[in-house]
Amino acid sequence: MAKAKKDIERDDLSNSMLRKVIVRADFTPMLDLEAVVSDINRQEWFMGNFNNYEKKLLTIRRESPRDNEYSLDGEVIKRFSDCNVEPERNVTLDIGSNVIVMEIKCDEDYDKIDKYLNLFVRTLEHIIVIDGYVKLERIAIRKTDGMESIDGGKADEVFEYFDQQIGDTGDKFTYRTYTDSFINGEFEVFVNYNRTVRVISGDPTMFIFVLDIDTYLDRDNIANRRPNTEELWGLFYERLNKASFELFKRGVKESYLNSILKEQ
Repeated sequence: MAKAKKDIERDDLSNSMLRKVIVRADFTPMLDLEAVVSDINRQEWFMGNFNNYEKKLLTIRRESPRDNEYSLDGEVIKRFSDCNVEPERNVTLDIGSNVIVMEIKCDEDYDKIDKYLNLFVRTLEHIIVIDGYVKLERIAIRKTDGMESIDGGKADEVFEYFDQQIGDTGDKFTYRTYTDSFINGEFEVFVNYNRTVRVISGDPTMFIFVLDIDTYLDRDNIANRRPNTEELWGLFYERLNKASFELFKRGVKESYLNSILKEQ
């Protein structure tokens, strides 16, 4: 039996178009990055989650609180990779003096964010506990969904907001992007809602549709900037993650969601 879009939960879906998830927290600088990371790596709940570790000098993207622009700063980060948290191994965890970023590259085995988010939240909470000066500045979850389609033909069967943009002008284009920035009323989080179409010329022409949903809170909207584990889980999972899923549902058709429901 078909379900109404509002009644469909993440656990109801058998698969998704999800390609990448980024979970991020920016905070005031630690006193001693080396000491903090060494302490984290000695914790039983952290040990064994990653097979690789390296120290890198990276350019970290710093996202402006209320728009989608970035500035670039050099950062020394500690990178953990080759994750043992099943099912995805292509997961990295970067820890810098004032940022922690987890990136999950998703394939057909990806299920849900829960186990990865649990590890992220425990790591962030440990940073807050052992460094009394760390306070949250910004937290975010960004999810990127993608689909390829020959001649754009499948788009109107899947997406709510792409179909009217394809093939209606006769123009030959290679890239279109649309962004809405707003505050979600239900979860009270900031949102950058991006829809992008890329065109790869050929025979046949290939269209790539990308739905990129960035949900975040800045320091002015985080009641306790030194939250405990329960409070962090509420911020990341109950607000940012749930908002992201509801916004994903807003961007796709009810018939598509019903087509990927798990068998009862």
